[in-house]
Amino acid sequence: MNIETIPSQRIFYIRRIGEYGTGNLKLMTTLKERLKQANLFNEDLVIYGIAWSGPNTPKEQCVYDVCVTVSASQKKIEGMEESVLESGKYAIYKVKHTKEAVQAFWMEWGQSDIQNKQSFVVDFDRPILERYRVKQIDTGYCEFCVPID
Repeated sequence: MNIETIPSQRIFYIRRIGEYGTGNLKLMTTLKERLKQANLFNEDLVIYGIAWSGPNTPKEQCVYDVCVTVSASQKKIEGMEESVLESGKYAIYKVKHTKEAVQAFWMEWGQSDIQNKQSFVVDFDRPILERYRVKQIDTGYCEFCVPID
């Protein structure tokens, strides 16, 4: 685990509302296809998955965004919304990019006593970010960015 300040970044995103799981994977595939069509998919690409909903949110109301960081000069991509990923301090966890490892991470962070197990204060007002760097995915890993104070 490392501590990192993620800078404010311009992002394009696609949103999905519904139960987390295979629908999120399909959304990620759609994002990658759009990025390839726009000639933006390369080894320096950074994609974020953001689960906005808490553990008590009804499954059918869960909100999930897949986002890509883009330059200030990047023209809008059709079918994608634009926003800003605000800067902040995060604890970065490197996790195997497998269904089992990702689920295990989310199960651990869903425990009510998680704050007592950490050496830092988690900022529960901001979502945990799933960060997918193309270079890292090729080696079998992704990152989870836990917001901290």
